[in-house]
Amino acid sequence: MLSATASSVGLGHLRLGSEHSRAAVRALIASRLESEADNYWDGELDCSGLADSIKAARERAERGEIRDEWEPLIIPPGKENTPRGQLAARINAARARMRQYEAR
Repeated sequence: MLSATASSVGLGHLRLGSEHSRAAVRALIASRLESEADNYWDGELDCSGLADSIKAARERAERGEIRDEWEPLIIPPGKENTPRGQLAARINAARARMRQYEAR
C-alpha cells in the first residue's frame, strides 16, 4: 500500500500496481510535463550554443545526413504569443516555404 491523495477529501491508500495507482502516476507525470513545458515556453530565449548547432547541422548536411521530411514544431495552446511560440511559428512557416520551393 502507498499513501496518496485521494480524489475526494483526505488521504487514501492505493495498492501499488493497481489500476488506480497507475492512473494517479499518469496524472502526476502529465502535470509535471505540463509544468516543465510552461517553464520552457515562457522562459527567455537562450542563443548560447547556436553557432555550434548550426555548424553541426552544416556538417551533417555535407555528409548527406539530411532529413527528407521535417515535422512542424508543436506549439502548446496559449503559448503562441510567447517569444518561443513566435519563433516556432516562423520556423514552421519557413519550412513550409522550403517544401513548396523543393516541390517545384
